[in-house]
This record gives sequence, C-alpha cells and structure tokens, in this order.
Amino acid sequence: MKFLICFLLSLGLFAQVCHAEEMMDSSVSPFTTVPDITLVNGFPANAKLKSVLYSSTGEICVGINDESGLSLYTWPFLTDKESPVLTSVLSMNDATCHDLEEYDGDRVALLCTELQNEVIWSSIYLVSNEAAEKVLSQTNQIFSLCCYNSNIIYSYLDEQNNAHVACIDSVGALEWDLCLDSQIVFSHLISTEEGVFCAGYNYSASEALYRAVVTKMSHNGQLLWIHQTNQHVYLSDAAVLQDGCLVIIGDLNEYDYEGYYIACFNEEGMVWQRSNPVPYSSTLTTCISADSDQISFAHRKLRERKAATLVTVDYQGNVIHESKVSFEGVDFPTIRLFVSKNEWHLLVVSGMNENAEDTIQIIYGKGLWTEPEP
Repeated sequence: MKFLICFLLSLGLFAQVCHAEEMMDSSVSPFTTVPDITLVNGFPANAKLKSVLYSSTGEICVGINDESGLSLYTWPFLTDKESPVLTSVLSMNDATCHDLEEYDGDRVALLCTELQNEVIWSSIYLVSNEAAEKVLSQTNQIFSLCCYNSNIIYSYLDEQNNAHVACIDSVGALEWDLCLDSQIVFSHLISTEEGVFCAGYNYSASEALYRAVVTKMSHNGQLLWIHQTNQHVYLSDAAVLQDGCLVIIGDLNEYDYEGYYIACFNEEGMVWQRSNPVPYSSTLTTCISADSDQISFAHRKLRERKAATLVTVDYQGNVIHESKVSFEGVDFPTIRLFVSKNEWHLLVVSGMNENAEDTIQIIYGKGLWTEPEP
C-alpha cells in the first residue's frame, strides 16, 4: 500500500520537478523478521557509535565516543559466534572517532580529531592489538580515508576550501596530493585495484541545497573522471561494484519530496538512478553493501520508532526485495552495518534506549529476516 500511494502521488508534480527520476518497483511486498537473534552488548553507557568496519578476516571493529573520549572495540564475527565478547583495543581522551579502515589485513587505520593545547587536530593512527602509532596530524580537517597496499589515502579542504585527496606511506611521508580547485567534501573514499573512488557533496549557497559528487583517480593521483548528480541529495554511503561502477545512496531533497536515492556511475557519467519520492516524509538512509549481482542498503522514515527497512536491488537498480526489520530495546534505530555470510546475518545498530540514552547493539543470527512468500 505504501508503494502504491507513493506511485500515485508521484505521477503529478514530482514527474515535473524530477523529470529524470525513475520510481522503484511498487509491486514488492515487505516481509518481517524472524525473532531468532542474539544481541552483543558490552559498550559503555550512553556510547555514541561513530564508525564501524567489517574486515576481510571477519572481524567487526567499532569506534565509539562516550564521556571519557574515544574507544575502539573488536569482535570476531566469523570465528567466535558462540562467545560474543567485545574486546577493547584502544582508549583515547579528548578524541573523537571519524573513520575506520582496514590496513594490511592486521591493523586498522583510524581517523580522529584530537584536542591539544586548545587546538583541534585531524590525526591518522595505525592501530593493532599492541599499540597505536600516529602517522599524520594536521589542522586542516580530514573527512575520510582508505588504504591501498601500504599507503593511506585521505581527503581534506585547504585554507581556501579547495578539495584535496592526498596519499601518505606508513610513516606519514607524502606520496602525492591532488587539488580539485572546488569546494567538495569527500566523505567516502574506496580503494580498489583499478584506482581510488571518491564520493562526497558540494553545497550551493544560492539554492541552499546539496548535490552529490563522484570521482575516480589513479593510484598515483591522476584524476580520471568526475560527475555530479542533478538531484539534491544528502550523501550517506558508497560502494564499488564488480563491474567497476560506483554506486551511491543518500536522502533525496527535492522541493517537498523526500525519500531514499540511489545512483550508479562510470567513466561516461550516470548509468541509472532510482528513488522513492514521498511528499513530506523525511528519511534517513544509511549503509550500503554490494556483492556479485546485487546491492543492498538500509533506510528508515524518521517517524518510525522501532523499525528500519532493508532494500535489495540488482545491478540495474531494480528492486529484488524489501524487508522491514523490527528491533526491541532500540528506539529510532539506524542500521550502520549489515553483513550476510554463510547464512549468518549481522546488523550493527545505533539508536536510543528506553531512558532516551544513546545505545549500540550488534545483532546476529541465522534468519534475521525471511524471504517473502510467493
């Protein structure tokens, strides 16, 4: 019913203001979850989830902030499902976590801000179970990072608000620094064998709205292509598909219409875009994952208190299925990570508990949701 209403409402005005937009398949029926789940707790009270990483070895790394500062926790999802114990690997006072990326398979690259002598610094650390080594610190804000071989690539704005993507080695020595001469905040960097993909946004002061910007560059810092969305989108996440395309998700913000937005790009430009525009219905779109033939992402209407929605589409953006996931003990849930491995499903969720305090849950099990009945 929700999709039928959405379709009928979109036939008129939205067809004019978003003439390039294509509607999601309204025939897909939502389905509910199976309540056979296990919760992994153990975070400090009122902890705020800042970043979460699923590594190639099957380990979950969670970066949080609480009253004492920054903390990193790990849990071996694939190897220790029977003993769900979080391990604290790092604590830092006067620091805030911003991004986590896997580095050389046995370490984590941590992006954080630190307060030192009343000055806020953006810092990058390489963290293992034994130590945390600082490799870079600067007063220009760093927005995101990724890793390739032994290098760390990161994005920042200079004093003139020009966007930069730079590369350093394991001891912080600069390899290259590309300036794009434009005010773009690259909030997501992804490194593959083919190059470095960047997704971010720029702000139009005249329109007071945001547009998503995507780029690809080589591993030696050469810009290969750059594109921008026509729609006004608050970018949430990005992923690289096996065919080399970059897919982004976010929240549509077109006039009085809002909803989730997903688009796919290659070197020639936009391949396709999809959305579910609904009048006056704010959404919060979060994480995305991609495998060999499909793309999955999560979103939630802001007024929904105990549920979120998982959507799976194929490589052409057509909906395969849509699943409403309900939660107990988490109000206004935001899915920050979901993984499916060998029939095991995992969700990392942030939200509020019954006392209106920040809370984090790791939820996993076999059959967190079921396939829709034919």
